[in-house]
Amino acid sequence: MPIKNFLSFYGAAAWSVIFGALHALWASGYYILLPAEQASQAFKRDSFYIYNLVVVGICIIGILLALIQSNIISAQISSRAIKFLGYSVVVLLALRGLAGLAQALYLAVVHDKNVSLMTLWDIWFCIGAFLYFLNTRPRRG
Repeated sequence: MPIKNFLSFYGAAAWSVIFGALHALWASGYYILLPAEQASQAFKRDSFYIYNLVVVGICIIGILLALIQSNIISAQISSRAIKFLGYSVVVLLALRGLAGLAQALYLAVVHDKNVSLMTLWDIWFCIGAFLYFLNTRPRRG
């Protein structure tokens, strides 16, 4: 299977698995890929714990959506609804990623601040948007 088809069929689901797993770990108190001290303070609050659990749930839905769009699993949901949900995910992830990148660029250029490693998360959101776009767009037979 060519890499483009592999990414088209499985990339979005894999992205959601990884992102959901990270949020599950963060909810459990393991701050992988985050500054530990800052994350520890932030995730102490109940609202962040609930947020992480909600994101895990959304990622599970995202996995199902990606697999439905790839025809790996079937569902009794209209194809129009599935396409709408797919493109909604693309738009939300792209907006989140591009907004973060724009903020990082603004801080670097206007305020002469160093670009943080946390900017990699903005790139991660952009990658997710791209993978969901590949998964949602029509495929040639």
